[in-house]
Amino acid sequence: MLGKQRLGMYDRARCFGTVVACVVLLAACSGDGAAGQGISVNSQGLALDGYDAMSYYQSGPRVGNPDYRYDYEGATFLFASAVNREKFASSPETFMPQYGGYCALGMGYGALVEGDPEAYTLEDGKLYLSASAVVKHLWRWLGDVDESDSEWRSLAEDP
Repeated sequence: MLGKQRLGMYDRARCFGTVVACVVLLAACSGDGAAGQGISVNSQGLALDGYDAMSYYQSGPRVGNPDYRYDYEGATFLFASAVNREKFASSPETFMPQYGGYCALGMGYGALVEGDPEAYTLEDGKLYLSASAVVKHLWRWLGDVDESDSEWRSLAEDP
C-alpha cells in the first residue's frame, strides 16, 4: 500500500491519547478557571476543594475540617487535624500542590486548568494535580515536568 502506513498498537494509543488530552484541555480552558491567581481555589476560596494538603503525603486525600484552616497567599487550606495544619504552616512551599493546584498537563501547554484533588500524583515528594483521572494518566505518559515547571515560572513572571 503506497502512501499508507499501518500504525502499530503503541502509535494508535499515542495518537488517541494526544487527541483526548487536547479535547480535555480545550474543554477545561473554555471555563472560567481562576486565571490570574497563584493558587487555584473554588468558589468558596478553598484550595484543593477543601481537601487536607497533608493527607496526600499520608494515607491519601481526606476532606479537611473548617476548624483547622490556614490562609496562605489568598487561598484557604483546610486540614483534618491541628497537627496537619501546623506541619503545613511550618513549610507551605514544601507541601503545596505544584503549579498552585492547576493541572500539571495543562501547565505544560501554558494553560491554567483547574486540578481535580482526587486526580493526583505524588512524584519525588511533590504533589501534582490533573484535570481528571484520564488526564492524570495522559500526563504520566505525555507530560513533561520540566516543560510544566518552565511554563509556571513564565506565568509567575508575567503580571
